[in-house]
Amino acid sequence: MLKVLIVDDKPVVCSGLRRMIPWTQLGAELIGECSNGQEALESALEHRPGLIITDIRMPVMNGLELCKRLHEQLPDTAIIILSAFHDFSYAQTAIRYGVTDYVLKPIDKPKIEQLIHKIAQVAQSCQIRELYYRLLYDANLKEQWAAGIKRGDMSMIQEQFESMFTEYPMVTYDVIKDICSKLLAIWLEASREAGLPWGHAGLSQEQAWRQLVTANSKEDMRECVRQWFHGVTEWVHERKNKRSEVVVECLKNIIRQKYQDPALTIYSIASELKLSPNYISVIFRQWTGENISTYLTRLRMEHSRHLLKDPAASIQEVAKHVGYVDPHYFTKVFKKNEGLTPSQYRNLALHPGSASV
Repeated sequence: MLKVLIVDDKPVVCSGLRRMIPWTQLGAELIGECSNGQEALESALEHRPGLIITDIRMPVMNGLELCKRLHEQLPDTAIIILSAFHDFSYAQTAIRYGVTDYVLKPIDKPKIEQLIHKIAQVAQSCQIRELYYRLLYDANLKEQWAAGIKRGDMSMIQEQFESMFTEYPMVTYDVIKDICSKLLAIWLEASREAGLPWGHAGLSQEQAWRQLVTANSKEDMRECVRQWFHGVTEWVHERKNKRSEVVVECLKNIIRQKYQDPALTIYSIASELKLSPNYISVIFRQWTGENISTYLTRLRMEHSRHLLKDPAASIQEVAKHVGYVDPHYFTKVFKKNEGLTPSQYRNLALHPGSASV
């Protein structure tokens, strides 16, 4: 909740603002009203409001001096100045002290709408700062991001960047740029820990920083973030594909070397590679278009056909040689795949002219 302090020596102005602005709807809380700058400074140092709405011409300490003191002692406090036309030059001077904006008196309905918009903007800026600073100072954030990058899952990082633009549309450019730069610094550190070279993603770290620094609007910054994710995500996918390709080749080699072993299964292969059965099943099918069991059976059938051409080898010996303990089961699998029993296949192979199968 944004804490707001009103400072004006005219009670009618204070009461009018109190009544006409929907504080709660804006995510704000009016914590007090002061009639001069000195009183406001003391109250601000005690309660630390996120926003002060102040007049310029007041007794004891004017608004200009108040802005200067606040800039020195509470630099994160936003300030909106209420200024009569002939005080406008003072308002311009106050800009140097970090004044957020100014509203010209008298305060009529359009000016109230203007104030409501500015208060909502400051409230969102405070919310996003609080949320993201809590995130930025989370000791586990970098490790979580690095783990996500290693898995190839960029969704959490992307969501935390994108929410700045989608959930806080009224937040100012400066606030977004400040948070975005801090998130980028953590992302780069997490990327290094994960072994992700940005240069290989088509974008160096220096280029990423340069794009952010030269972004002239929130939309420019959002486009920067999109470009970063596009390049890095492409690299992550490429790395995952290369790893998957290596795993598939390992699977094929194991099957080719051990197809004669009756105990060869998806589970034994997964255990040998120290990967999960589900993982190797999924990537094998993605890369080859067939299941591991189908590939194993096809390989066994290829060798069976070759062995059956030797009349000295019995069906039982052929079955055992290609990994089937039970010759009857071997016969069943062979006929299902070849359309012939092993004996029929042998007969055709040895006597091509024979019509009988």
